[in-house]
Amino acid sequence: RQVTTQFQLITLAFLVPSIIQITGFIVALGGVEMPMWYTEVAMILLSAPGFLNALVYFRLRFIRMRNENPSFRITSVTLHIFEDTLFPCCTCCKREQPPEPSMGFIDCEPR
Repeated sequence: RQVTTQFQLITLAFLVPSIIQITGFIVALGGVEMPMWYTEVAMILLSAPGFLNALVYFRLRFIRMRNENPSFRITSVTLHIFEDTLFPCCTCCKREQPPEPSMGFIDCEPR
């Protein structure tokens, strides 16, 4: 069930921005001039699939950490995930951290 949910979310993360891009391209090929706001939104959405994919990727880790440590606030779990992903070697600014999972798999599905 969890795999199906992940698959659906990743598919949406790539399809929704792509459909908006393709729709604008097809309309522009038809000779209709696109409004400036649509062009700006389309440019922002060029990088959206990667960002949305990262959110889907972090979702499993977030769910697992919240289930294992219900006393941690949502913000502290989120910051911990981003710190571990972006700055894995930085130990100078570590706050109170949730314990490592017993099996040592950081990206495993929630139990």
